[in-house]
Amino acid sequence: MNTLLFHAHEVGSDGTLKLGAEKPDARAEHIANILKPELGSSLRVGQIDGLLGNGEVLQCLRADANSNNHACVQVHVGELKAAPPAKPPLHLVLALPRPKSLRRVLRGLANIGVTSIDLIQSYRVEKSYWSAPVLEPAKLEAALLEGLSIANDTVLPKVQVYRRFKPYVEDIANALPMKTKLIAHPRTDIQPRLPKNRSEPVALAVGPEGGWTEYEVGLFSKAGFQAMSLGPRILSVEMALPTLGTALFFDLQRGN
Repeated sequence: MNTLLFHAHEVGSDGTLKLGAEKPDARAEHIANILKPELGSSLRVGQIDGLLGNGEVLQCLRADANSNNHACVQVHVGELKAAPPAKPPLHLVLALPRPKSLRRVLRGLANIGVTSIDLIQSYRVEKSYWSAPVLEPAKLEAALLEGLSIANDTVLPKVQVYRRFKPYVEDIANALPMKTKLIAHPRTDIQPRLPKNRSEPVALAVGPEGGWTEYEVGLFSKAGFQAMSLGPRILSVEMALPTLGTALFFDLQRGN
Protein backbone atom coordinates (compact mmCIF):
# COMPACT_ATOMS: atom_id res chain seq x y z
CA MET A 1 0.00 0.00 0.00
CA ASN A 2 1.63 3.21 -1.18
CA THR A 3 -1.37 5.43 -0.44
CA LEU A 4 -3.88 5.27 2.40
CA LEU A 5 -7.27 5.63 0.70
CA PHE A 6 -10.41 6.67 2.55
CA HIS A 7 -13.99 7.73 1.93
CA ALA A 8 -14.85 11.33 2.78
CA HIS A 9 -17.34 10.26 5.49
CA GLU A 10 -14.59 8.39 7.37
CA VAL A 11 -12.80 11.61 8.35
CA GLY A 12 -14.02 13.33 11.50
CA SER A 13 -14.81 17.01 11.80
CA ASP A 14 -11.34 17.53 13.32
CA GLY A 15 -9.69 16.02 10.24
CA THR A 16 -8.78 12.73 11.95
CA LEU A 17 -9.14 9.39 10.19
CA LYS A 18 -9.62 6.58 12.74
CA LEU A 19 -9.13 3.00 11.52
CA GLY A 20 -9.65 -0.26 13.41
CA ALA A 21 -11.16 1.13 16.61
CA GLU A 22 -14.55 -0.57 16.24
CA LYS A 23 -13.88 -3.42 13.79
CA PRO A 24 -10.90 -4.95 11.97
CA ASP A 25 -9.60 -2.77 9.16
CA ALA A 26 -7.17 -4.10 6.56
CA ARG A 27 -5.64 -0.65 6.13
CA ALA A 28 -4.87 -0.38 9.82
CA GLU A 29 -3.40 -3.89 9.85
CA HIS A 30 -1.11 -3.05 6.93
CA ILE A 31 0.06 0.24 8.40
CA ALA A 32 0.67 -1.17 11.88
CA ASN A 33 2.24 -4.50 10.90
CA ILE A 34 3.99 -3.72 7.60
CA LEU A 35 4.72 0.01 7.41
CA LYS A 36 5.24 0.46 11.18
CA PRO A 37 5.41 4.28 11.05
CA GLU A 38 6.61 6.37 13.96
CA LEU A 39 4.23 8.82 15.60
CA GLY A 40 4.35 12.13 13.80
CA SER A 41 5.59 10.62 10.56
CA SER A 42 3.93 11.35 7.24
CA LEU A 43 1.79 9.03 5.14
CA ARG A 44 0.53 9.63 1.62
CA VAL A 45 -3.27 9.76 1.76
CA GLY A 46 -6.02 10.08 -0.81
CA GLN A 47 -9.78 10.56 -0.75
CA ILE A 48 -11.53 7.97 -2.88
CA ASP A 49 -12.60 9.64 -6.15
CA GLY A 50 -10.85 12.79 -4.93
CA LEU A 51 -7.44 14.35 -4.42
CA LEU A 52 -4.17 13.21 -2.83
CA GLY A 53 -2.11 14.69 -0.02
CA ASN A 54 -0.26 13.79 3.17
CA GLY A 55 -1.37 12.79 6.63
CA GLU A 56 0.33 12.75 10.03
CA VAL A 57 0.32 9.55 12.09
CA LEU A 58 -1.23 10.28 15.51
CA GLN A 59 -1.60 6.71 16.75
CA CYS A 60 -0.38 3.31 15.58
CA LEU A 61 -1.18 0.27 17.71
CA ARG A 62 -0.61 -3.30 16.58
CA ALA A 63 -3.19 -6.01 17.22
CA ASP A 64 -3.06 -7.70 20.64
CA ALA A 65 -3.81 -11.41 20.28
CA ASN A 66 -4.26 -11.82 24.04
CA SER A 67 -6.99 -9.19 24.34
CA ASN A 68 -8.48 -9.64 20.85
CA ASN A 69 -7.88 -5.96 20.13
CA HIS A 70 -7.59 -4.90 16.50
CA ALA A 71 -4.80 -2.85 15.02
CA CYS A 72 -5.72 0.80 15.51
CA VAL A 73 -4.39 3.71 13.51
CA GLN A 74 -5.23 7.40 13.64
CA VAL A 75 -4.08 9.80 10.95
CA HIS A 76 -4.67 13.54 10.73
CA VAL A 77 -5.51 14.24 7.10
CA GLY A 78 -3.83 17.34 5.75
CA GLU A 79 -4.88 19.46 2.81
CA LEU A 80 -5.48 17.44 -0.33
CA LYS A 81 -4.13 19.21 -3.40
CA ALA A 82 -2.59 16.69 -5.80
CA ALA A 83 -4.61 15.21 -8.65
CA PRO A 84 -4.50 11.44 -9.19
CA PRO A 85 -2.52 10.15 -12.19
CA ALA A 86 -4.18 10.10 -15.60
CA LYS A 87 -5.72 6.81 -16.69
CA PRO A 88 -5.41 5.16 -20.11
CA PRO A 89 -8.89 5.56 -21.65
CA LEU A 90 -9.65 1.82 -21.68
CA HIS A 91 -13.15 0.41 -21.33
CA LEU A 92 -12.79 -3.32 -20.68
CA VAL A 93 -15.41 -5.90 -21.55
CA LEU A 94 -14.39 -8.96 -19.56
CA ALA A 95 -15.90 -12.43 -19.47
CA LEU A 96 -16.31 -13.15 -15.77
CA PRO A 97 -13.09 -14.84 -14.53
CA ARG A 98 -13.05 -17.70 -12.08
CA PRO A 99 -13.91 -16.46 -8.57
CA LYS A 100 -10.49 -17.49 -7.23
CA SER A 101 -8.75 -15.17 -9.69
CA LEU A 102 -11.30 -12.34 -9.95
CA ARG A 103 -9.92 -10.44 -6.97
CA ARG A 104 -6.39 -10.51 -8.38
CA VAL A 105 -7.66 -9.52 -11.82
CA LEU A 106 -9.60 -6.52 -10.49
CA ARG A 107 -6.67 -5.43 -8.35
CA GLY A 108 -4.40 -5.52 -11.41
CA LEU A 109 -6.88 -3.66 -13.60
CA ALA A 110 -7.23 -0.86 -11.06
CA ASN A 111 -3.45 -0.79 -10.72
CA ILE A 112 -2.87 -0.19 -14.45
CA GLY A 113 -5.64 2.40 -14.54
CA VAL A 114 -8.52 0.85 -16.47
CA THR A 115 -11.33 3.39 -16.66
CA SER A 116 -14.36 1.10 -16.62
CA ILE A 117 -15.13 -2.62 -16.63
CA ASP A 118 -18.14 -4.59 -17.82
CA LEU A 119 -18.23 -8.13 -16.40
CA ILE A 120 -20.25 -10.33 -18.74
CA GLN A 121 -21.39 -13.90 -19.30
CA SER A 122 -19.77 -16.11 -21.94
CA TYR A 123 -20.39 -19.68 -23.09
CA ARG A 124 -17.30 -20.90 -21.20
CA VAL A 125 -18.16 -19.01 -18.01
CA GLU A 126 -19.83 -21.32 -15.49
CA LYS A 127 -23.09 -19.83 -14.29
CA SER A 128 -22.17 -20.73 -10.71
CA TYR A 129 -19.48 -18.03 -10.84
CA TRP A 130 -22.18 -15.37 -10.58
CA SER A 131 -23.09 -16.43 -7.04
CA ALA A 132 -19.52 -16.09 -5.75
CA PRO A 133 -19.15 -13.83 -2.66
CA VAL A 134 -16.36 -11.87 -4.41
CA LEU A 135 -19.04 -10.23 -6.57
CA GLU A 136 -20.57 -8.50 -3.57
CA PRO A 137 -20.16 -4.73 -4.06
CA ALA A 138 -18.04 -4.25 -0.94
CA LYS A 139 -15.63 -6.99 -1.98
CA LEU A 140 -15.40 -5.69 -5.54
CA GLU A 141 -14.53 -2.26 -4.17
CA ALA A 142 -11.96 -3.70 -1.75
CA ALA A 143 -10.13 -5.46 -4.59
CA LEU A 144 -10.12 -2.31 -6.73
CA LEU A 145 -8.89 -0.17 -3.84
CA GLU A 146 -5.93 -2.49 -3.34
CA GLY A 147 -4.81 -1.79 -6.90
CA LEU A 148 -5.42 1.94 -6.61
CA SER A 149 -3.48 2.24 -3.36
CA ILE A 150 -0.41 0.72 -5.01
CA ALA A 151 -0.64 3.12 -7.96
CA ASN A 152 -1.17 6.27 -5.83
CA ASP A 153 -4.54 6.60 -7.54
CA THR A 154 -7.91 7.48 -6.02
CA VAL A 155 -10.46 7.11 -8.83
CA LEU A 156 -12.36 3.82 -8.79
CA PRO A 157 -13.04 2.15 -12.13
CA LYS A 158 -16.75 1.88 -12.84
CA VAL A 159 -17.76 -1.80 -12.73
CA GLN A 160 -21.04 -3.07 -14.17
CA VAL A 161 -22.32 -6.64 -14.31
CA TYR A 162 -24.27 -8.22 -17.18
CA ARG A 163 -25.41 -11.84 -16.91
CA ARG A 164 -26.84 -12.27 -20.43
CA PHE A 165 -24.35 -12.36 -23.27
CA LYS A 166 -26.38 -11.70 -26.42
CA PRO A 167 -28.45 -8.77 -25.08
CA TYR A 168 -25.26 -7.21 -23.74
CA VAL A 169 -23.41 -7.36 -27.07
CA GLU A 170 -26.37 -6.32 -29.20
CA ASP A 171 -27.60 -3.51 -26.95
CA ILE A 172 -24.69 -2.31 -24.80
CA ALA A 173 -21.48 -3.18 -26.66
CA ASN A 174 -22.99 -2.15 -29.98
CA ALA A 175 -23.79 1.30 -28.57
CA LEU A 176 -20.37 1.97 -27.02
CA PRO A 177 -19.17 5.34 -28.36
CA MET A 178 -15.50 4.43 -28.85
CA LYS A 179 -14.20 4.59 -32.43
CA THR A 180 -11.82 1.74 -31.70
CA LYS A 181 -13.46 -1.46 -30.45
CA LEU A 182 -11.36 -4.62 -30.27
CA ILE A 183 -11.84 -8.23 -29.27
CA ALA A 184 -8.85 -10.28 -28.17
CA HIS A 185 -8.83 -13.64 -29.95
CA PRO A 186 -5.70 -15.84 -30.18
CA ARG A 187 -6.75 -17.82 -33.22
CA THR A 188 -6.84 -14.98 -35.73
CA ASP A 189 -4.33 -13.41 -38.09
CA ILE A 190 -6.41 -10.25 -38.50
CA GLN A 191 -4.46 -7.14 -37.59
CA PRO A 192 -6.83 -4.33 -36.56
CA ARG A 193 -6.21 -0.65 -37.07
CA LEU A 194 -4.95 0.54 -33.71
CA PRO A 195 -5.41 4.16 -32.61
CA LYS A 196 -2.43 6.38 -33.43
CA ASN A 197 -3.38 8.76 -30.63
CA ARG A 198 -2.75 7.03 -27.31
CA SER A 199 -5.35 9.27 -25.65
CA GLU A 200 -8.14 7.92 -27.89
CA PRO A 201 -10.67 5.82 -25.94
CA VAL A 202 -10.63 2.09 -26.68
CA ALA A 203 -13.10 -0.68 -25.85
CA LEU A 204 -11.45 -4.08 -25.48
CA ALA A 205 -13.25 -7.40 -25.04
CA VAL A 206 -11.29 -10.19 -23.36
CA GLY A 207 -12.72 -13.69 -23.03
CA PRO A 208 -12.40 -16.49 -20.49
CA GLU A 209 -9.38 -18.79 -20.18
CA GLY A 210 -10.81 -21.04 -22.89
CA GLY A 211 -11.33 -18.12 -25.26
CA TRP A 212 -14.41 -16.80 -27.03
CA THR A 213 -16.45 -19.14 -29.20
CA GLU A 214 -16.67 -18.37 -32.92
CA TYR A 215 -20.32 -17.43 -32.41
CA GLU A 216 -19.33 -14.89 -29.76
CA VAL A 217 -16.59 -13.43 -31.95
CA GLY A 218 -19.11 -13.12 -34.78
CA LEU A 219 -21.60 -11.30 -32.57
CA PHE A 220 -18.93 -8.87 -31.36
CA SER A 221 -17.92 -8.33 -34.98
CA LYS A 222 -21.48 -7.29 -35.84
CA ALA A 223 -21.26 -4.82 -32.93
CA GLY A 224 -18.21 -3.16 -34.52
CA PHE A 225 -15.40 -5.01 -32.73
CA GLN A 226 -12.27 -5.93 -34.70
CA ALA A 227 -10.32 -9.01 -33.73
CA MET A 228 -6.77 -8.52 -32.48
CA SER A 229 -4.16 -11.08 -31.52
CA LEU A 230 -0.88 -11.26 -29.67
CA GLY A 231 -0.06 -14.46 -31.52
CA PRO A 232 -1.19 -18.08 -31.38
CA ARG A 233 -0.24 -18.67 -27.74
CA ILE A 234 -3.26 -18.65 -25.42
CA LEU A 235 -2.55 -16.49 -22.38
CA SER A 236 -4.25 -16.67 -19.02
CA VAL A 237 -6.56 -13.78 -18.26
CA GLU A 238 -4.13 -12.46 -15.65
CA MET A 239 -1.31 -12.40 -18.22
CA ALA A 240 -3.37 -11.22 -21.19
CA LEU A 241 -4.83 -8.11 -19.57
CA PRO A 242 -1.61 -6.21 -18.73
CA THR A 243 -0.02 -7.39 -21.99
CA LEU A 244 -2.91 -6.08 -24.07
CA GLY A 245 -3.03 -2.84 -22.09
CA THR A 246 0.67 -2.29 -22.73
CA ALA A 247 0.28 -3.03 -26.44
CA LEU A 248 -2.51 -0.47 -26.75
CA PHE A 249 -1.33 2.42 -24.63
CA PHE A 250 2.40 2.29 -24.05
CA ASP A 251 5.37 2.62 -26.40
CA LEU A 252 8.22 0.61 -24.91
CA GLN A 253 11.62 1.46 -26.38
CA ARG A 254 14.51 -0.85 -25.65
CA GLY A 255 17.88 0.83 -25.35
CA ASN A 256 20.78 -0.36 -27.48
